[in-house]
Amino acid sequence: MSTEACRTCGAPTLLLDTYNGQRERFDVEPVTNPAAPESVRWYVSRTRGAVPATVARRPVGEPFLLRHTCRLTRQGTGDEELRAHSIAHSTGPRVPDLELVEGYEYSYRWPTSWAHVVRDEMTLCGARSVLVHLSEAERRRLQTMPVCPGCAARFRAHLERRRG
Repeated sequence: MSTEACRTCGAPTLLLDTYNGQRERFDVEPVTNPAAPESVRWYVSRTRGAVPATVARRPVGEPFLLRHTCRLTRQGTGDEELRAHSIAHSTGPRVPDLELVEGYEYSYRWPTSWAHVVRDEMTLCGARSVLVHLSEAERRRLQTMPVCPGCAARFRAHLERRRG
C-alpha cells in the first residue's frame, strides 16, 4: 500500500480496492475511536480489500480507516493573512485578474472577506462556510474583491500540474 497526496487538499491518502470492486481513497492514519459508527469504519482484508464494518465484524477497539474527505484547514485564525485590514490593503490579484478554468468558481464568506476559489463547493484554501448560491448582486460584488492568497497559490499550482 503506497500513499499519495490528495489532489484537492494535499493530505496523504491511500487508494485501495474495496470488497465490491470499487477504488476508494482513505486517510492514511488509522483511527481507534470506539464511539465511531459502523458506517464510517473500514478494515483492510488481505483477500477482499477494504471492507466496511457493516459487512465485516471486528472488535470495537481494533484500528480502522476512514474514507478520505478533504477537511484539512490550510489557514488558522492566528495566520498573518487574517490580521485586521489585511484584506482591504491586499496588493494581490482581484477577481478579474485571475481567470478561472472550467470546474472552478468564486465565492465568499461575507462582503469584506476574500474571494475564494471554489471547486465542488469547497474552497482550495480550506476556508469554511462560503456562499453556495450567489445572487446577481453578490456576483457583481465579487468583481471588486481581492482573491484569497491561499486559493490563488493552490489554483496556480493546479494549473501548472495540468500543463505539465
